[in-house]
Amino acid sequence: MSLFESLKEIHRRPEPFERYMAADLWTDDHISEKMLAFHVDEKRTRTIYNWLQYFSPESLQDEFEKAGFTEYELFGNVAGAPFDVAGPEFAIVGRKRPLRDKAEEENRV
Repeated sequence: MSLFESLKEIHRRPEPFERYMAADLWTDDHISEKMLAFHVDEKRTRTIYNWLQYFSPESLQDEFEKAGFTEYELFGNVAGAPFDVAGPEFAIVGRKRPLRDKAEEENRV
């Protein structure tokens, strides 16, 4: 087996996820029954990767500051709507301090 084939096999989606079927998952009785049975099978071990992480505006501003961002602005969504503290989502856009400024600052100390 070639390296390409090995990598392709390693990254192959598990059988229930081989095709995009989100629209059918819970609207088709047969598919939803099979998906539910697959997910609640106590004999199986599962690895779940969750890329979703929830931040508050304050905690994300904290993360930005720790990462060296000196300017940032909050928006109500990724399209740039005005930020609303009661809104269901938000986005943050930041500007990182140029490297030369960091170097100059370190040399002053």
